[in-house]
Amino acid sequence: MKKEIKKYDVKSILRWIALLPALAVTWYAVSMVSIEIESWMVDIPAMTPGYALLSVIVTLAVLPSVAMFFVARFIAPKYKNISGISAVVLCILWVVFLLYAFYGLGHMAY
Repeated sequence: MKKEIKKYDVKSILRWIALLPALAVTWYAVSMVSIEIESWMVDIPAMTPGYALLSVIVTLAVLPSVAMFFVARFIAPKYKNISGISAVVLCILWVVFLLYAFYGLGHMAY
């Protein structure tokens, strides 16, 4: 019995390699655009703590997750839904890490 050897074309391999940097650029771009738009609409002194946390979650997690899902589906040559869902999980883990790191750095001096 012979094993079948899959032939991967160069384009597919390059698309898999480009997936992670594209997701990082997407997260950064969507986050910065949503922060800029939010800064036009929010009066910072009147912001309540609950609204501030919700604003951070939407700005850094929800909007970039949606964008990253579609970018991953567009770039991935195969397993598009799995790639999109993995991108959303990666985005959520990244935001949790960032929030935890900044919270820890913010309380280091005390």
